[in-house]
Amino acid sequence: MAVLHRGNEGPPVTLGDYEAALTALEAEDVQAVVVGSPDPAVQAMAVAHCEYMSHPKQRKERIFFGGRAWS
Repeated sequence: MAVLHRGNEGPPVTLGDYEAALTALEAEDVQAVVVGSPDPAVQAMAVAHCEYMSHPKQRKERIFFGGRAWS
């Protein structure tokens, strides 16, 4: 499974990193997806992943949790 690091633990997380993590989750038995990014592109990608995996053909219901950045 992809591991994403933030801050001083590694390079900045990219959109490609999130994409790789969501692709890796396709093979996992998970029911909820949470992204720690307020980036609308990342959240849209996670929503699309959950919608795709929740389709009756995929048979892996998922729900997305996310939100905007705190100001």
